[in-house]
Amino acid sequence: MEEITARLVLSQEEIAYIWHGGTLAVKIDATDMTVSLDLSTVRTRDGRRQSVRIKRVSAKRESA
Repeated sequence: MEEITARLVLSQEEIAYIWHGGTLAVKIDATDMTVSLDLSTVRTRDGRRQSVRIKRVSAKRESA
């Protein structure tokens, strides 16, 4: 099975952004594919508009 290895390092600002209700859309770019992750915290919606930031991370493919 093939594996994609990537390292995601979040800044304090990005962690605070997620903690305060934002969504961080992480795009992982590998050689022949892109993986998308949406990171957020579980919070009840209080009518606020949801904001999204995008962060790109490079990855490499490995064979097991």
